[in-house]
Amino acid sequence: MALPDEKLVHSTKEKLIRKPMNSFFLYKQHVRPMIVEKHGRIPNYKISTIVSEMWKNELPQRKRYFINRAKLLYEEHKKLYPDFKW
Repeated sequence: MALPDEKLVHSTKEKLIRKPMNSFFLYKQHVRPMIVEKHGRIPNYKISTIVSEMWKNELPQRKRYFINRAKLLYEEHKKLYPDFKW
């Protein structure tokens, strides 16, 4: 028999709708495996520091790619969840 709290947590997770990722998070998702491969197991805060420095120095065309992807994800999210509140 499940505890009432367990049922509440379970049903809440089923209804959870996440916001679409922004351009930086899409970029981070893309470069993170390369950073882990190069630096091995390092804390997440160090990975974030490396990624933010890479993003800051990235070519504008490359940034534009991730910005456009983020916009597409946002538009798709709006269509799937029109009543979603930020």
